[in-house]
Amino acid sequence: MRRLGLAIGFLAWLTVGCGQAETPIDAPSEFPSCDSGATSVISFLQRTLDDIGDADAAELSAYEDRFDFGVNGLLQRAQEMHCTEIGFNQAVIARIGELEPNGPFGEALVDRVREIGLGSLDAARGGPLTLPGG
Repeated sequence: MRRLGLAIGFLAWLTVGCGQAETPIDAPSEFPSCDSGATSVISFLQRTLDDIGDADAAELSAYEDRFDFGVNGLLQRAQEMHCTEIGFNQAVIARIGELEPNGPFGEALVDRVREIGLGSLDAARGGPLTLPGG
């Protein structure tokens, strides 16, 4: 329950940091509106990495619902604050080096974030990031 509270707290943090008008995708200053949101995502992902640690597949399933809720909430909040999906994910990917995975599922999660960021709310574009092995 405490972790759910923390996830909701980070969603509130995202409210403050991700709201500015969109800029063209190729503009060099595209991501300032997404930087605070990326900070929230990195914090959320590091907490998740710390929680799953060396978990096995059976233990990992206990985290799936909270993780999915957190990822969807962060993506929705970014969208509400006019942070483009591409810009938001690129801001997250740019900060991937801040994450410290431990264990095989943590490594797989970081690799997946490196590829897609948090993903997309649109299933046609691959859908949101999910826990590996989940």
